[in-house]
Amino acid sequence: MSAIKNVSATGRTVICNIHQQSIDIFQAFDEIKCYMKQLLSGNEHCHSQSVLHRDIKGSNLLIDNHGVLKIGDFGLASSYDPEHQQIMTSQVVTLWYRAPELILGATHYGVGVDLWSTGCILGELLAKKPILPGRTEVEQLYKIFRLCGSPSDEYLQKTKLPHADIIKAENKLKTMRDRSRECASRG
Repeated sequence: MSAIKNVSATGRTVICNIHQQSIDIFQAFDEIKCYMKQLLSGNEHCHSQSVLHRDIKGSNLLIDNHGVLKIGDFGLASSYDPEHQQIMTSQVVTLWYRAPELILGATHYGVGVDLWSTGCILGELLAKKPILPGRTEVEQLYKIFRLCGSPSDEYLQKTKLPHADIIKAENKLKTMRDRSRECASRG
């Protein structure tokens, strides 16, 4: 846990978080690129110090009056060692920014959970609204799969994620629907 103590705040005054800014400020791609570069650099710093933030979301991205972005709220952060993974909880990250492997119950994970959340932030800035606003974990998975595609049954068997049966059932249902549509179209 000592690595978490090494991540410190600056003395600059924080004006707002990224969600409190008028979304119109992000009209230009250059501004989006600037914020994303800062967010990715912040992630890189945390990860190089063996820290997973585990709650990257707009309200935890603080912007000062000079346009400098800082990652805040390390309450769910955890130290990690990619060479010696320990069991961690999958109940981290606000649902809209939660990686699919966490929703499926993964207890061994790494920097990918922060990078997934960062990608959701990028999508949100470009779309000017949340891109995956699920209300439940199941709905969140469906939104992710609608946007990114569903994993194959083979992949799910290989990963052995605890809640993968949710997807397997949906894949079987989808296969049955596709077959019945094929039969109906043949007449």
